[in-house]
Amino acid sequence: MEDTHLLTPYKMGQLNLAHRSYGSMPQPHNLLYYAQRATPGALLIAEASAVSYAALGRSKDDAANGPIHRRRPGPPGFLFGTNLTDYNSATDGVKATESGVNDRNNLSKWWFMSRLNESGNAGGAEESHYTLPLSLDAPGLWNQEQIEAWRPIVDAVHAKGALFFCQIWHNGRVFSTDNPVTPQVSYFGNTDDLAPAAPQRLETGEIVQIVEDFRVAARNAIKAGFDGVEIHAANGHLLHQFMKASVNDRTDEYGGSVENRCRITVDAMSAVAEEIGADRVGVRLSPFADHCREEGTDPEEVALHLIGVMNGLGVLYCHVIEPRCVSSSEEHRARRNVPHRLLPFRRAFHGTFIVNGGYDREEGDKAVGDGYADLVSYGRLFLANPDLPERFRQKAALNAYDRSTFYTPDPVVGYTDYPFLEQPLARTISAGQSQLGHHYSAARAKAEHTTTVTQLPSAYRRFSGRTSSAQRLAAFFFIISCTNKTIQPSVEAVTIMEASTPLLTPYKMGQFDLAHRVVLAPLTRCRSYGNVPGPHNAAYYAQRAARGALLVAEACAVSETARGYPDVPGIWSAEQVGAWRHVVDAVHAKGAVFFCQIWHTGRVSPTGRVTLARLISSSPSRPFIHEVKSKSAEYLFVSPGKLLARHLLSPVGRKMDAISPLVILRMDNHISSFFSEFQPNGQAPISSTDKQVTPQVSHDGQVLEFAPPRRLKTEEIPNIVDDFRIAARNAIEAGFDGVEIHGANGYLIDQFMKDSVNDRTDAYGGGIENRCRFAAEVITAVAGEIGAHRLGVRLSPFADYMDCHDSDPEALALRVIGLMNNLGVLYCHMIEPRMCVGAGEDGSKPVIAHGRLLPFRKAFRGTFMVNGGYDRDEGDKAVADGYADLVAYGRLFLANPDLPERFRRKAGLNKYDRSSFYTSDPVVGYTDYPFLDDQNSELATR
Repeated sequence: MEDTHLLTPYKMGQLNLAHRSYGSMPQPHNLLYYAQRATPGALLIAEASAVSYAALGRSKDDAANGPIHRRRPGPPGFLFGTNLTDYNSATDGVKATESGVNDRNNLSKWWFMSRLNESGNAGGAEESHYTLPLSLDAPGLWNQEQIEAWRPIVDAVHAKGALFFCQIWHNGRVFSTDNPVTPQVSYFGNTDDLAPAAPQRLETGEIVQIVEDFRVAARNAIKAGFDGVEIHAANGHLLHQFMKASVNDRTDEYGGSVENRCRITVDAMSAVAEEIGADRVGVRLSPFADHCREEGTDPEEVALHLIGVMNGLGVLYCHVIEPRCVSSSEEHRARRNVPHRLLPFRRAFHGTFIVNGGYDREEGDKAVGDGYADLVSYGRLFLANPDLPERFRQKAALNAYDRSTFYTPDPVVGYTDYPFLEQPLARTISAGQSQLGHHYSAARAKAEHTTTVTQLPSAYRRFSGRTSSAQRLAAFFFIISCTNKTIQPSVEAVTIMEASTPLLTPYKMGQFDLAHRVVLAPLTRCRSYGNVPGPHNAAYYAQRAARGALLVAEACAVSETARGYPDVPGIWSAEQVGAWRHVVDAVHAKGAVFFCQIWHTGRVSPTGRVTLARLISSSPSRPFIHEVKSKSAEYLFVSPGKLLARHLLSPVGRKMDAISPLVILRMDNHISSFFSEFQPNGQAPISSTDKQVTPQVSHDGQVLEFAPPRRLKTEEIPNIVDDFRIAARNAIEAGFDGVEIHGANGYLIDQFMKDSVNDRTDAYGGGIENRCRFAAEVITAVAGEIGAHRLGVRLSPFADYMDCHDSDPEALALRVIGLMNNLGVLYCHMIEPRMCVGAGEDGSKPVIAHGRLLPFRKAFRGTFMVNGGYDRDEGDKAVADGYADLVAYGRLFLANPDLPERFRRKAGLNKYDRSSFYTSDPVVGYTDYPFLDDQNSELATR
């Protein structure tokens, strides 16, 4: 057990947790800085990024008139107008341990690296009075070029297995009032350089545009790949200026009362939450701060009002800055006592509560241990100690930070050259970092009045398109080695470059940290006897599970009427929930993420003659394990004249002898019957229509006939919606990490959506909106039950399975995707149109017509997963081109339980056996496919 509260796992919403940006454009050295501080499961919060050009602290006229020229004298690389909080690129981050607590989001409770530029951190009391002038080198997120520049940095952080939030801000003053900021004392000891210009008061009608700037910046952050956004409403900047009565002297609806003064912040929070989802939004507050002499007479009331709004929106976290610290030792301010005045806010806020301001290891540990905070953020300590979590773990000494380098533009000194406890080979580049820093400085000085971006970043941007994170990192190290020949790529960089397969790069899906992009697709296997999963199912999924993998379980029926095939699992009963728990536990024990697909087959319900065989054991020491028709396990399904299950299992899952001669089968023909096989009491299956599915030819040449369906009455539909809701709840109770709604391949939801089947004349038929109504109600109900952040939806707009096709598949899918975006659904799982056959070694290589799903990829705001005929090369191309985030594999994963490792080694693949896809044998064609490692293969089938 870890004896440090700060190092215990923590769940933050959906998240699993174990600046020097020239010309407002992030650069390669920013990539290195953040990557140094990223580790598996960490959450970093990037330095504040401006939501607009005006947000950099310039006047409206400046913003309209183009580039801002640097004014001297003053600190190198800075312009006038911003305070300490808003400049530079120290990070806010959270480091996490492996998953180990109930909700997958295990955040280490302290590894939250605070933006250095926020005062009230590890500095002394008087430090947080001063501001620094605005720099043109503060990053922005208002245009496409900035989005593209952030992407490789985000990829570098993700490549280290970390999560990455982006703080967005508007400097203001400027704007909330026309009262100027009083001159501030800078670290450099003068006031002349920090005399902000007189601001321009925002007109009421202009405030809407500021709110829109926040919304667009948040959207841009997600486009850049960030996992979420933190709204900066603290430390004397624009939103804070509106809140504080000492600054806000307005007489319109944005001034006067607490509610009015908080209005712009509420509007900004609401706009951002609506745009990207409240589960990806944090807010930073400093109710007791007086930065830029912005004091308040009612800090508790203001903060509690905003927290009430945040609770109503469902904001993920609240990040609050402590009042000024009191020094207990004058010697180097070696120790500060944190006032701990945030308890009322901690108690009021429903989400994750983060504190910041003067904490050291002991104070942070106490804050978490006492329940005063969930997370503790560190700024200057993390800046000077890129391995701060490990130093805390080892109780090791800390590097001292160098104040004189906090805000200088050098890309190395005081930025990426702080030493680690154990110098990794990645730090060998430090031998040339000083020269690299001089290169940057010289280039900056030379271009000071002519350009705001050096040639190095422009070269780097050639690599910042839709390439893999490994390729971008390789490009970065190549560039710096060309810049200074004494710099060599690190072993870490070489390792990353070797991982040149985009499919195998890490990916962050909502709260889930995935080790690669290869997903086990949901596959119907017909081996959950009596609709209840058993030990062989646990073995099957455990074989395919590995740390950081995403598995989607086969479709589980949401009710008795939802079944359409033999021995498919269900999730409607307590017995099934209990049985699934063992399977889920086996997958989680391997470190994988496990989603449950839920479905209703609707009219896809075959008819046929079923004979039950009574099994009689000639050896009492070999009991039967399968429970099929009764709890005594007497009966086993057989087809006319053919036994489907050829083996029995012992309790530990080992294969026993063939049924004969140990087992005598006596055919009880008197219990044979002809009925609608899978419906209760042989009743008709339900659907959107009463049109019957035409007979289908199976893979083995048999003709399947389907029972005539019964059209659902309008008033019955809410009951089916509720079945989906309850099934989703049951899945979470069984331990699944999330749920995928099966809205594809001709089953019930698809039967409502597609106009070739849906011939209804009520509110669920006719136009696209009506035909999508049932799907919308199911998705909404499930999202409301378990949270949209744990929900995926599978769609097949171009498919024609089971006579189910549509005359306008694009419009249909875009309608559903719009709903999913509004709800904040985690992922969209889309099936490709049917493939054509191209040349290959055997003349039958599938060729995917890339492009048909691109409109859906562009429209959906969450994780986009594709499926349908992909091999390694096609999947690699889909990820590299940005066509998809994840690729789901079915038959290849079925036959190759170690498929990601085979892809990694470029090894040969086992061939799948079609004849065993849907048989009931618990071993053959199920758990007996070999691994690359024969020893693993042997162990896996025992």
